[in-house]
Amino acid sequence: MTTDLSEHAGNALRRCLAAGLPGDAARSLLYVFDAPALRLAMSGSMGKEEQRDYLEDLCRESGLELAQFIGRAGLGQIRRIVQPEEATVVGELQKTADRVKADLIVVST
Repeated sequence: MTTDLSEHAGNALRRCLAAGLPGDAARSLLYVFDAPALRLAMSGSMGKEEQRDYLEDLCRESGLELAQFIGRAGLGQIRRIVQPEEATVVGELQKTADRVKADLIVVST
């Protein structure tokens, strides 16, 4: 499942989970965040260490935002996946789906 952390996404995800997925099905929630300063890094204005620190900070902040969203939405136990948008969101979704061997993808916006 993917989310933009909005109230509407929470509603859609609750409906999906209530639809009767098998109880033993692994559930993952992907949040792809924007890292605008990395585009600046391409111009050479950011060193490798700064890039790493920047991404770690954004990843940590995004993880907290996702955890709060899951709590507000009442989604229960769900694997959280947070990653920067390196290509397109669709590309990130495809890479993640392949990595976690997803059988079903739910996109909520």
